[in-house]
Amino acid sequence: ERNAEILKAMHFFWDTLGDVPGLSPHRPERGSGSEMGGWYAARGLYHPEQVGGLPAEKFGEAVRAEGSRTSGGSDRHALHLHPVFNTVDVYGDGKPTQWAFSTRRVKAHGRLPVAESFKDRAISIPWFKKYRPDVIRQHVEAFRKVALNAKELLG
Repeated sequence: ERNAEILKAMHFFWDTLGDVPGLSPHRPERGSGSEMGGWYAARGLYHPEQVGGLPAEKFGEAVRAEGSRTSGGSDRHALHLHPVFNTVDVYGDGKPTQWAFSTRRVKAHGRLPVAESFKDRAISIPWFKKYRPDVIRQHVEAFRKVALNAKELLG
């Protein structure tokens, strides 16, 4: 029941946001059987090219100034760039462990450009635990206002 209400609220958020430039939903297709497991740490996809190149972090600042909750950009980094895979010397061999047992050195950065760009192409979105359309619309309006006025934030 809880997940169903969260799903209803989150779908309402994205449906009400509609085709606002710069944003698109990160959610399962309706009827897919997936309900995002309660939508913990929900994200939206951010398209800076649709809003004059406004960086995700600036977008997030402006949305927060309008009274909603978001962080521009993702705090998630591509896992293949994590230091434990690239620089940490786990066994004390004097070199990164990924090189200790291999005959070649693989440069991590730049190998997975889509994963690496995610940090700048995702934003957190409010997590609505209850289906309260009036409250959700207030958050939608904060996102809409910033997206539609993004060019003013660039100057």
